[in-house]
Amino acid sequence: MRRWTSDPPVRGSKPSCGEKRSIQGRQRPAEGPLLAWRIGTLLSITLVIMAAGVVIPYSRLGAAIGMTPLPAAYFPWLVAVLTGYCALTQVVKQWLVRKYGSWL
Repeated sequence: MRRWTSDPPVRGSKPSCGEKRSIQGRQRPAEGPLLAWRIGTLLSITLVIMAAGVVIPYSRLGAAIGMTPLPAAYFPWLVAVLTGYCALTQVVKQWLVRKYGSWL
């Protein structure tokens, strides 16, 4: 059963000034613990895959399949670029929320 952020409108009624409708005529479902679980699981899987991608070139398996380890100077640059990307996306999301009321 889906929970809605507001009750669906009565058939034949017009939306009030403050009521917003999506293209399909209903609002998005309320975010609940299921969405939080999915985000946590996705983040965990992503981190495991990233760690494997960093560790494998330094292992015997990486050498056997022709991978070479990245130079140590690569990792600080990687952290700097990813941190800048995350900061920029947060700034853009805040701007969209101020302009449109939500970012989705």
